[in-house]
Amino acid sequence: MTERNLLQEVQRLVQLLPKENLLLLRHMIAMLHHIQLNAEHNQMTSFNLAVCIAPSCLWNRKLQSHEKDAKKVCDLVHVLIDNCCALFGDEIITLLKDLTEDNRSKRGS
Repeated sequence: MTERNLLQEVQRLVQLLPKENLLLLRHMIAMLHHIQLNAEHNQMTSFNLAVCIAPSCLWNRKLQSHEKDAKKVCDLVHVLIDNCCALFGDEIITLLKDLTEDNRSKRGS
């Protein structure tokens, strides 16, 4: 599957989410995107964030988790973070703008 096809398929699946879930996902990905922008200082690249966050995403109580499934979820979260603008639109970058500006002014940077 090409990267373009992968993004189209992920975007199609994201659009199938209930409105509330999509809103939460957009804000979570926006937050992760902002964190990875400081990766040179915090070591939290999109890959590292995906490894940390993926175990909490897309799990099913009825099914036993398998390593290959965990890797797929990790890969999906990584794709979502790295391609947030393509998947959710450029406005995703500004979702947390007020919070990041408030935080910077409190730190004096």
